[in-house]
Amino acid sequence: MSIIIGPDGSLVNTSNVGSQFIPNITPNIGALANVASVGGSTIPKGVENEDGTFTIPNIEMRVRSTGLEPGQLQNMYGITGDQGVPMFEFLSPVQTGTTTFDPEDDNLMSDKNLDKIKDNFDGADPPPGSAQGQDLARAAQAGAGIFGASIGSSMGNAYTGMNMPGSSFTGNDVVAAGFNSVNPFGNPTGAEKAGIDYMDTGFDPNLIGPQQTGYTSLVGNRFADFSEGGMARANLQSSAFTAGGAFVGRVIAGQDPMDAAKDAAITGTAYYIGNAIAGPTGGRVVSWITNLFS
Repeated sequence: MSIIIGPDGSLVNTSNVGSQFIPNITPNIGALANVASVGGSTIPKGVENEDGTFTIPNIEMRVRSTGLEPGQLQNMYGITGDQGVPMFEFLSPVQTGTTTFDPEDDNLMSDKNLDKIKDNFDGADPPPGSAQGQDLARAAQAGAGIFGASIGSSMGNAYTGMNMPGSSFTGNDVVAAGFNSVNPFGNPTGAEKAGIDYMDTGFDPNLIGPQQTGYTSLVGNRFADFSEGGMARANLQSSAFTAGGAFVGRVIAGQDPMDAAKDAAITGTAYYIGNAIAGPTGGRVVSWITNLFS
């Protein structure tokens, strides 16, 4: 059996199994009136209490026994007269108690059901030390590591731009690049853009004369040119910033400092390789992927 409760708390409709349980549905809208129970008694209507709450009966459908021997009913069912059983209700509604609810309450679940949810789930957080809890913690640490690495790589590129010959950028510009990277829709600062352009092309706009800009030369310089102002040195510095950002992010997220240092070192190495092969964008992508699986 089901009921439909209106916004004012009244019972606006009912459905039943067997029309004889609720002989006339329409007049009974708003109440579970005259519902027959086993033994011929009736289940009372729902009532409105003085405090504005409503009390309605709890109804359970129970199987009724025919009282006949096995196989006997099939020879009698549908037959009128004293020797037949014209119809039989195999299910009968029985009142098992009452429920009182407040229509103004946002949660109309019964206390019994609320207690059951609490017992089954015991709160929203997984048990301490459980595999689920550890997985969630690692996911949070990886996310913090990615965020920190992104800030670090922006500062590293800005540091490269600051150290280019003839550059007017200062340490303040490096810090500003880090703050600016927090905004995912922001454009790189001038210092960061200068460092990115240099690592992408190998061309220093402050230098005059021929410069090697072929891809093979770029990759080789990003890997091996550790001379003053060399691309490999700049790559190493950017990787250090990236690793540092990942380390700080992971520690803030609750990771053990030693484990965070190991994962940050892997992130920095991945950035160095990615930056050497595909420039700063490649370095970021590879470091993000590494953070996810470290």
